Amino acid sequence: MVLRRNGNPLFTLGMYERPRNDDEWAAWSKAGVNLVCCSAREHLDAAHRWGMFGWVPVPMILAPEDDGAQLAERIRALADHPALAVWEAPDEAIWHAHRQPTNWATKRLWSLPPEDQKSVQERLDAVVHGLARGSALVRSIDPGRPLWLNESGANQLTLARCVSSLDIVSVDAYPVPPRIEKPVHHIGLDIDRFRAAAPNKEVWMVEQAFSWNNLYPERKKAEAPIYPTLEESRFMAWQAILHGATGLLWWGSSYEDRPAQIVDTVMQVVSEISQLNAFLIGGEVFSVRVVADTRAYPATALGIGHICRRAGDGTLLVLANEDPFDQEAIITGVDWLDVSKMRPVCEPSAPLTRIDEGWITPMRGYEVRLYVSEQSAGH
Repeated sequence: MVLRRNGNPLFTLGMYERPRNDDEWAAWSKAGVNLVCCSAREHLDAAHRWGMFGWVPVPMILAPEDDGAQLAERIRALADHPALAVWEAPDEAIWHAHRQPTNWATKRLWSLPPEDQKSVQERLDAVVHGLARGSALVRSIDPGRPLWLNESGANQLTLARCVSSLDIVSVDAYPVPPRIEKPVHHIGLDIDRFRAAAPNKEVWMVEQAFSWNNLYPERKKAEAPIYPTLEESRFMAWQAILHGATGLLWWGSSYEDRPAQIVDTVMQVVSEISQLNAFLIGGEVFSVRVVADTRAYPATALGIGHICRRAGDGTLLVLANEDPFDQEAIITGVDWLDVSKMRPVCEPSAPLTRIDEGWITPMRGYEVRLYVSEQSAGH
């Protein structure tokens, strides 16, 4: 884990903006936000006062003619700050290099004319080589500080070429309202892709804290905003964790006026996760198995995801129905645990019932269940 407080690792829970006033700083700190975007020393000072860390975006991708003086000056100016946790490379650099200058949308490389394929590949090569030069410079000045690149649904081959320059990669996905080509459960599949492209690196997920309508003035006037619900936000967060994400951040709240229900929703999800920090960095119990019951219904798409973690004398059991339709979860391998006495962190839609195989419970589409033993370990 990148973040540590008093020597103890923290699961990363971050926001792409800073709180707007003291009340919001207090609310975010209480919920468990531990990382915010900072672009100046005074921003890091504020994060430090509220017990948070900051990341700083820097121009880490150097052009061939760039001697790195501006980057070096930036690093030296802030490297000594106690709240500084991460240096961030230019956001979505691979995505921006991949897309056509005259077209915001990206296209598959093979679908482009040969001259455009050559141009895109040259830009992607420039990202790889420029990041290698920039990261080497940053590490020479501030060794040991993690370097991070966030990407959209990036060209995985290019991302894989960049990983030696990085300590953290992240992927952003904003699927609400759901679409056929990008359903809500695509979050976990994105994490799978990025973990495959960047093995042994930290992989974070950047999640949705906005309505798409609010990003476009013409749509904001014409259409009612659609936000992720609490259930969708909870599902997207935990599906990422179940697929191996080591941190979560939320983007887009800067487009939202205050008060904003979506910010309150995100803070509720953050609070639920942060109280389970010790389990998220704890050991996995591999004997536990959770499957969808197919005796009454046909085989599922993704099925029921789960993790079971131990911390001290406590146990965390997480169930997530990764499909949009209702199904029943069968839990086995928990004979050593009194499941009936586990406390739900969020209100379940149905109880756990003892059966011969173990336990069973019906789950709604995209529902998440969080259960902890009475002797739990908090943050």
